[in-house]
Amino acid sequence: MPLSAHEVRTVLTDPLARRGFERVRSRKLWLSQREGFELGIVLVREIRIEAVVLNTDVGAIMNGVTPSGIDDLRYAPFIVRQFSPGRVRALSQEVTQAADWLGQFKTVDNVLDFLISEPGSTLRVPGMPWPSHWPMRLFTAAALAVTTVNSRATVLAAEALDENLKWPDSTNAGRRQRLLAAMA
Repeated sequence: MPLSAHEVRTVLTDPLARRGFERVRSRKLWLSQREGFELGIVLVREIRIEAVVLNTDVGAIMNGVTPSGIDDLRYAPFIVRQFSPGRVRALSQEVTQAADWLGQFKTVDNVLDFLISEPGSTLRVPGMPWPSHWPMRLFTAAALAVTTVNSRATVLAAEALDENLKWPDSTNAGRRQRLLAAMA
């Protein structure tokens, strides 16, 4: 059963506003601006909440498509964690958990540290489908470092490009080309 506008406003907007998120155009998207990236809470068909970290430049490198603003969020997130509330009652609790989880990302360096934690292994974060595998996390970190002109950009990009060569398919070749172009 879809949520009414009133339910969304009272159940989601108030707790998110207290955590620095603003509802954006749609009643299903809340954003919190950081320097170099944004944090987002997305309500997906009233059945799932996604906590996302996004930057359109990183999305363009990773996906080969430049998102056309917030209406095209499919291409911008580079960290996605899913929360499944089930019922309206649990929605407020889940959205609060999602916002609190995103609270660890205050700076680009916080995001980079998260992405490059546990090198070489699959990151085990419940509900986080992407990026969990080391090569993708490393490449995502490199793309963020390059697009935000972070001091770790050169080192991360070199490591990511080297790791990415192990997967010679066209998707990864395109990512390599776009990362090299962003570095130029």
